Amino acid sequence: MSTASALLADVSMFVLGCKLKRRERLSARLGDILSQLYLISATLKRFEDDGRPEADLPLGRWGVEDALHQAQTAFEGVLSNYPKLLAAGLVRAFAFPFGMPHRVPGDRLGSAIAELMTTPGDARERLVANSYAPPVHIDPLGYGELMFALSPKYVRNRA
Repeated sequence: MSTASALLADVSMFVLGCKLKRRERLSARLGDILSQLYLISATLKRFEDDGRPEADLPLGRWGVEDALHQAQTAFEGVLSNYPKLLAAGLVRAFAFPFGMPHRVPGDRLGSAIAELMTTPGDARERLVANSYAPPVHIDPLGYGELMFALSPKYVRNRA
């Protein structure tokens, strides 16, 4: 995806030149692709820095799969609205010769993440570490963590 992004950016600069700046939606979509690639890098770095915990694998997979799909959607938006059809066709043929391969993360993966988030353990602790969790008397947001602490799963695993 990063190679395809670089190809599209180079072609855009070559074909459109300074007109690219005035095509705000096109340049915004190029920025969206770059943002999603950054999110993939950050997700993989966090997974690596945490020591590649097996329990965090669903979180990392979902983050990467979702970002790839979002980047691909932005790609499709650029190519569908590209002012030079020949250039768009060539970029599409070189970058995605077999079509757009990325899909939305599956429901099974989403269910695995929901289970991770509602089950006490190291993965959940890493996920919510340094999150804002005020006491209930200060902010009603604190009821979420209180409800989790009172849930039967939490009580059973703590005993």
